[in-house]
Amino acid sequence: VPPPAFADARYPSVAAAASGDAVTVTVSLSEAGTCYVMVVARSGEDGAQGERGAAAAVAAGGAPTASEVRDGGASVSVGKSGDVATVDVAGLQDETAYDVYVACEDAAPAPGPNLVDAPTALAAMTPDVTAPAFVAGFPTATAVGGGTVRVAAQLDGVGVLYWLVARAPAAPPTPSALARGQGAGNSDAAGELQVGAAAATASVDVGGLREETAYDLFVVAEDAAGNLGESVVHLSATTPDATPPSFTGASPTAAATGGSISVDVAIDELGRCVVVATAAPDGGDGGDAALPGATAMLSTDDVVTSEWGRPPYVATTGAADASGASLVLDGLDSETVYDVVVACEDDADAPNRQAEATRLRVA
Repeated sequence: VPPPAFADARYPSVAAAASGDAVTVTVSLSEAGTCYVMVVARSGEDGAQGERGAAAAVAAGGAPTASEVRDGGASVSVGKSGDVATVDVAGLQDETAYDVYVACEDAAPAPGPNLVDAPTALAAMTPDVTAPAFVAGFPTATAVGGGTVRVAAQLDGVGVLYWLVARAPAAPPTPSALARGQGAGNSDAAGELQVGAAAATASVDVGGLREETAYDLFVVAEDAAGNLGESVVHLSATTPDATPPSFTGASPTAAATGGSISVDVAIDELGRCVVVATAAPDGGDGGDAALPGATAMLSTDDVVTSEWGRPPYVATTGAADASGASLVLDGLDSETVYDVVVACEDDADAPNRQAEATRLRVA
C-alpha cells in the first residue's frame, strides 16, 4: 500500500512567524494521516539557498530520514483527504535560515501505517526582530567647543541613530517619538545619524548651542528591518566658555598722576588683566612702536623682565570683572609720554584670551 501523497502542489508549505521565533508548516494529504515536521538551523544562508541545500541533502542522503523526522519532530493530524492542517514549531532564533523537513504517514491499520520513503525539504528564513544594541562604551556626548557637542555611536550592525539635544533639565521622549521627530520643536537640535557597519564609529557635531550651558541628549537606535530600541539612552554634556572677555563701558581708561599711571578696566566676566607701560618713542613723536601682544602678555609670568623689543617695561596684573578694577603702574618718570597696553583673559580652566591688546597713550 503506497504512503500518502500531498493533496496538490501547494503542500507542504512553510511560513516564518512575524515574531521571528517560529515557523508554521501547512499540509494537506490525499487521505487521512499524520505529518511530522523537523526544523534544523542552516547557518549563514538565506531561505532560497536553504531550500536548494535541503533538497540536495535529501537527494544525497545527508538529510534526516523519514523515520528520524517522525521520531524527532512535531506532528499534526490530517482528518481526511483534502483537509488542511497546520503545525507551529517555536523556539527558533530570529534572522536565521532553517531547513524544514516534512514526512507523512497514512492511518492504515497494521501492518501500517505507511510512511513516505524520504522527507520533503523546505526552507524558511525567520525575520530580524531584534533591535540594534550599542557597542560597550557608546553612545557618547562630548563638548568639543563653546557651542558644539559631538554625539558618537557604535552599533552591533547597520542602523540609524536618532538624537535630540535640549537644555537641561529636559523630559526624555519615547523611542517612537524620538525616531519620528516628535518633540523636536521643544529641543535645541535633533536629527539622525547613519551607522554604516557593525562596530564602526559614526559621529555628528551638533552646533549652534549656548556656551556654558548644561544639555540633555537623548538617543535611540533602529536597524534596517525597522526594529527600534525599547528605551532611550540619556546622555549629558556641558558646553564650555569659549569667548574671551570684552571691555565694558569706556574701559580701559588711563590717567597719570606724578610718577604713576592708574588704568581702570572693567570686563564682562571674571578674569585677569595685564597692563604694560613703556616710554613712547621720541617722546611720543616717533609713532606707534611695536608693543607686546595680548597672547605674549597673558602667557608670560614675568611681564616686567620679558624683552619685547624696547625695555625697560613697567607692568602690573590683577583681577577684574564687570564692577571694574584699577591697576596702578608706579615708579614712572614724570613729564614722559608712555604707551600703555592692556590685555585680559577670563577665569576658565583653559583661559580665553583677548586676541589683541588695547593701546593707550598717556603723558
